[in-house]
Amino acid sequence: MICTIKTLDFQNMKYALSAKGKQWRVGEVIDICFLEGNISQKEFVKLAAQEWTQYANIKLKWDAPQDQSDVRITFRENMGSWSYVGTDSLFITPQNATMNFGWLDKSTVLHEFGHMLGLLHEHQNPDGGIIWNESEVLRNLSGPPNNWSEDMIRHNVLNKVLPNTTNGTKFDPNSVMLYFFPGAWTSTGKGTKQNNSLSDIDKQYISQLYPFPNKTIQNKKNLFKRIFG
Repeated sequence: MICTIKTLDFQNMKYALSAKGKQWRVGEVIDICFLEGNISQKEFVKLAAQEWTQYANIKLKWDAPQDQSDVRITFRENMGSWSYVGTDSLFITPQNATMNFGWLDKSTVLHEFGHMLGLLHEHQNPDGGIIWNESEVLRNLSGPPNNWSEDMIRHNVLNKVLPNTTNGTKFDPNSVMLYFFPGAWTSTGKGTKQNNSLSDIDKQYISQLYPFPNKTIQNKKNLFKRIFG
């Protein structure tokens, strides 16, 4: 199952690992509201999403009032899993969701919150190594359960991005922002694996987007302590 990226109607969006100009301010408190969901669903999302804050200097404030929220979450199975990218959520009226979980597991929560922090699909990285078997991808995703149009398939899977419109790293096959694709979808017959946790590059990259101010200083102190005892 593949998530979709929600975009603002008035924008001509371009993609890669992270979209330029979509990041929150470093250290910002992001107010999050659940528009629906039971206690176990909410607690699962809170616990899984909080992992990003170990590496990104942002704060997730849960159960914010709806009219004061930046991010609003629903759990509607018939709508798939999706999120707006980064600060695009701020342009959505408080009555509407900015993130939905059509299915719920740790990798999906990490993935959608990665989008919320400004990250995009790893398979659309301009440095990506995937060469698609387009006819097979179009055939599969145009049928159930996705039932996507060709435009949606190209938007969410096939299209890569111009490097000068985004920030990014080399293609990371272990990124939580990369979904599983079967070998039949690629021209080489080699698919991708399902990644269920943040990769080392995910952690390093998000810490560069949202750096902790004292991290470099602390690392130097620890280095001196190891050398000089």
